[in-house]
Amino acid sequence: MIPLARTNKLLITQVGEEVIVYDQERDTAHCLNAMAARVWHYCDGQKTVEDIAKLLSEDLEVSADEDVDWRGLVW
Repeated sequence: MIPLARTNKLLITQVGEEVIVYDQERDTAHCLNAMAARVWHYCDGQKTVEDIAKLLSEDLEVSADEDVDWRGLVW
């Protein structure tokens, strides 16, 4: 699967490492934390879930002894 983030009729504002997304169609707002914002930005229609998981694991500093389900975080 190659995820593609919707951008039509959205107002998007970067606030530090977080992203505020206001959906004009549904009149709802979402605050994406740093990890969710990275996933959302990576959903460009070019990268697979596996690609995004690999990028996240490279971007974020996680102790080697931690078992992280990167693919699960993307989903």
